[in-house]
Amino acid sequence: MTAYNSWESFVQQNEATSSSGGAASSATLFGDSTLREISLQLDSTVTSLVNNMSLADLGISLSNSNLMSVDSTTLSSQLSSNFSGVSSLFQSEVTTSSYTLQTSGTDYSSYSGNFTLNVTTDGSGNISELYLNGSNTPVSSDLFTVSGNKITGQGIYSGMSFTYSGTPGGSSGQLTVTATQGLANQLYTNSQNYGNTLNGTVETLVQDLQSQDSGLTTQYNTIINQANSYTTFLLQQYANLTTQIQSASYTSSVLQSFANQSSNS
Repeated sequence: MTAYNSWESFVQQNEATSSSGGAASSATLFGDSTLREISLQLDSTVTSLVNNMSLADLGISLSNSNLMSVDSTTLSSQLSSNFSGVSSLFQSEVTTSSYTLQTSGTDYSSYSGNFTLNVTTDGSGNISELYLNGSNTPVSSDLFTVSGNKITGQGIYSGMSFTYSGTPGGSSGQLTVTATQGLANQLYTNSQNYGNTLNGTVETLVQDLQSQDSGLTTQYNTIINQANSYTTFLLQQYANLTTQIQSASYTSSVLQSFANQSSNS
């Protein structure tokens, strides 16, 4: 709640308008599409239903200014009478259709939905082939990797891992995996997607702007150098013309003198 309210205060500061209806002096990011996109996505997340529960069921509500507050009585009641429901609201959960496929980690999994796995093992019980969603082609390593009887998710399945304990030398048939992304995990994923200092959306925008700034600075320096060079050229031309004018004036004076002498004689 503290983090969310701090975020909302930041958003409201950057969406503030002046008395004339334009952007307030504090609204540096006024009208910024990325800020609006992040804000809408986080607002949608905190008001969503997960496993038929929402923050409102815990006594957590949003005020007219979109700031969170909590009814501690309602929250305490839910924690004491429905702890598993509260947990399922916040945590990501992965379940399977068979005890032979056990989840051994779901932290930071961002996948939500269903898929099937078909596992084939060798005589030692190690996984020899793994098939996804009924395909006849073994799953690629950019989706799942296998080591012994361990299955680790990659790509969109990153954060999931399983242990298979089926009959050695056999096939599991299709095993259904159901994944629900908890509210806390959704918020973590969204904030990482946008705020990661290495490859988040905002960092990418910063790098793009820095690149544009560097390019414009290079263009500016090039134009200034060209202008300075042209100024030097013009000054030299002016000096040359001044010299030629002075020389022409002197020549004209000499010729006029000769002309006067010839006229007098």
